[in-house]
Amino acid sequence: EGHSWATVRGYTFMAWLCCKDVSENVESPDEDAVKEGIESTVEQGLFSWVTDDGKGIIASIARNLIAVRVSSGRKDECIVFDYELATDSWMHIAITHVPPRTLSASIIKLHIDGKLEGQEKLKFPKVGDNLRFVGLGTGYVVDD
Repeated sequence: EGHSWATVRGYTFMAWLCCKDVSENVESPDEDAVKEGIESTVEQGLFSWVTDDGKGIIASIARNLIAVRVSSGRKDECIVFDYELATDSWMHIAITHVPPRTLSASIIKLHIDGKLEGQEKLKFPKVGDNLRFVGLGTGYVVDD
C-alpha cells in the first residue's frame, strides 16, 4: 500500500550533516545546471517525495548549492540556495516550507546552525496519496 503526504500545513526537513570535500579536481556545478536538473557527480539527495504521476518535491545538495525542486507533473519549479558549506565539521540544516495563505505566497526557508540563510518563494507541492518514492539521503531517478 502506498504512503500519503504528511500534511497540508507545511513541512520541515532537519538533519545533521558533515560534508566531506570529495575532490579538489571536481568542478562545482553552477546554479543554472542545478536548476535544469542536470546530474552532477557531486550532487547528493537530501529528501524526496514523488507520486506515481511525477508530482512531488526533491531536495539535493551539491557543494555550495542546496536545490529544492517542486514538480506539478507538467511544470517544474526550482530554487537554489547558494551557501558555502563547511567541510569536515558537523552542521544542522533545516528546510521549512509553508503553503500559501490568503494574499501571500508559499515560502521556503533554509536555516543552517539555527541562522536563517535564505528564503524564497516556491510553489507548495500538491502531493496526494500513492507516493511512489520516499527517500532520505538519496536521490530520485525518473525512469521512463
